[in-house]
Amino acid sequence: MPNSPKTIFPKEVIGFSVEALLNKHSTRSLIIYQIILLALITVCALLPIIKVDVNLNGAGVVQSKKLQTKIVSGTTGRILEKNVKINQFVATGDTLVVLDKSYVNNQKTDLQKRIEIKENEIADLQLLVVTTIQKKLDL
Repeated sequence: MPNSPKTIFPKEVIGFSVEALLNKHSTRSLIIYQIILLALITVCALLPIIKVDVNLNGAGVVQSKKLQTKIVSGTTGRILEKNVKINQFVATGDTLVVLDKSYVNNQKTDLQKRIEIKENEIADLQLLVVTTIQKKLDL
């Protein structure tokens, strides 16, 4: 049999087989797949270690035996200390929480800057009024 084919299957069948597909895509695609898989495993392994700060603003309700008392803070900020526990009795004037002063100080600085700007605007308007009145009197 001098003209017998060297392969059993025709080229069309071999070209779309699993072996041909793996041979064609296995080298580069396998490395990319392994890198992505390693990155996902690393991220999943690091999830318990990663810490994220969470800030929460809200009004709390403290219930006494006879009536409910609503607690509202006059400012927002991060809680540094918590001086109460669950079911602890508190009296009037007790410090329940201690807030971080940096946010309040930033607000104070911003308000002082705004006051200074508004005072400058008032001074400019007063100067404008005085000059306008003088121009009208000169006419």
